[in-house]
Amino acid sequence: MAHYAGTSCPEAEATRAAITARLDTLRADIFGVLEDLQRTADRLLDHVLAEQLPRVRETVEDLAPRLNEALAQGQAANGAVLDQVKRGVPHVAAAQQHHWIVLGSALLVGYLVSGRRAGRPAQPRRPPKPPTSSPP
Repeated sequence: MAHYAGTSCPEAEATRAAITARLDTLRADIFGVLEDLQRTADRLLDHVLAEQLPRVRETVEDLAPRLNEALAQGQAANGAVLDQVKRGVPHVAAAQQHHWIVLGSALLVGYLVSGRRAGRPAQPRRPPKPPTSSPP
């Protein structure tokens, strides 16, 4: 039996309808399972959050004063170290007061070290003379 485009067979239509009905039922079952999984996940997440969130909040509240104290100690230690460095190296305090002199000196030293060489034109090198042989 040859099937042509545009023609329909009652058996094929019945088979198609049965397959479509089964697919719709399967699709509905899959969506039902997915909805159940989503509800279960939501309940589990709500339970875990409800149980763990107060513990996290308590931990953060316990750590906040300790962190503030550690930061204050670190700032005090940093200031003490900086004061010791300033007392130990008097040039640091002078450089803070006269920073333009320090910058100008650094530029001058940089020019003297590398600027003079860069300003000269390159001298071409002569190839070495081949050794001359003495006459026999």
